[in-house]
Amino acid sequence: MSRSSPPRSGPPRYVPEDSLKSPRFTGPSTFARLPFVRTLEDVDLVIVGVPFDTGVTYRAGGRFGPNGVRAASVMLRPYNANLDVKPFDILSCVDYGDVAIVPGYIERSYEAIERDVAPIVDAGVIPLLIGGDHACTLPHLRATRSKGPVAVIDFDSHTDAWDSYFGEKYNHGTWMRRAIEEGLVDVAHSIEVGLRGPIYDRDDWTDLRDELGLEGDGVHQLRYRRRRPGVRARHGYTGARRLVGPRRAGHRPAADGHRLRRVRRRRGDPGV
Repeated sequence: MSRSSPPRSGPPRYVPEDSLKSPRFTGPSTFARLPFVRTLEDVDLVIVGVPFDTGVTYRAGGRFGPNGVRAASVMLRPYNANLDVKPFDILSCVDYGDVAIVPGYIERSYEAIERDVAPIVDAGVIPLLIGGDHACTLPHLRATRSKGPVAVIDFDSHTDAWDSYFGEKYNHGTWMRRAIEEGLVDVAHSIEVGLRGPIYDRDDWTDLRDELGLEGDGVHQLRYRRRRPGVRARHGYTGARRLVGPRRAGHRPAADGHRLRRVRRRRGDPGV
C-alpha cells in the first residue's frame, strides 16, 4: 500500500490462484501463483526477480534462480502451521516480474536493479527480491536510501566484506563492505549469522567487527548458545536453510554446517 493511498478496507486485492479450483501446473509461472502485475496500487508486497550472477568468482547459474524459485513455489499453500498465519489474507501481493539486468556487466546491472526497486521502496511497498548471486544485495540496499540506513540480518557462511577480488571492488564477496562504506547499513542493529568454513586469514572475520563495526556469529557460536542452559531453538534454527550445509555459498560449497536432521536429532526432537 503506497504512502499516498488511503487505508484499505476489505480483503487484499491481489492474492494467489486457488489451487483447489485450478491445478498448480496451469497458468503462468509466478511466485506462489500470484498475479503478474506491474502496479503498486493496492499492493503491500511485490516479488521481484533478479536473474543476475555476474558477480560470482567461481560458479555461475544464479541467473536461473528466480524462475527456479517460482517453479517450486507453486506448491506453497496459504496457511503456515508453525506460525499460525495466513499471510495472503492480510497482504495484497503481486509478482512484479524480473529486473532487466545487463549480462556480464556488474555496475550497469546495479543501476538497473536500483532503478527498478527504488520506486517500490519510495511507494511504501515491500520489495522481496529473489536472486541471483549475493552481489545483487548492494543495489537493493542502495534502493532503500530514502529510508535511511537499514538493519541487515545476513545468514551466510562468508562475511562478503572483503575489499576486493582480483582487484575489482564489486562482486559477491564485497557487497557488505561497500554497503557499509556507502552508509546504507545500520551496523549497530545488524548482524551476520552462520559464519563458517575455510578463510584466508583470521582478519577475514575480526575485521568485520574491528574495522566495520558489524557483529558476526559463527556456526560454532550458535552451537555453544544452543547448549547453554535455558537456550532452546524452536523447530531448528531460524533461517535454517541458510545455516545448514553444505550450502552453495557464493555458488561454492561451504563446509561445517549442520544438516537440520542432525541438529534435531542431537536435541532429541521427536519430529525427526
